[in-house]
Amino acid sequence: MVAFKHLDSRYDQGNSEFWKEIMMLSCYTHENLVFLLGFCNEGGGKILVYEYASCGSLDRHLSATTLRWM
Repeated sequence: MVAFKHLDSRYDQGNSEFWKEIMMLSCYTHENLVFLLGFCNEGGGKILVYEYASCGSLDRHLSATTLRWM
């Protein structure tokens, strides 16, 4: 199972963000980071392909009302 991220130039997600994300995820591996499987950079479209995070994203967990900080 995979997840796709389509970068949208309307939200200032351009070339520099696209390549930064590729370089960062290509350099680092950790059990808490998703693995970058590949990317597409054709015809003006920029798509990143990740492993699917079955437990959801970190931002979803951090914004959960059930999260209690000790």
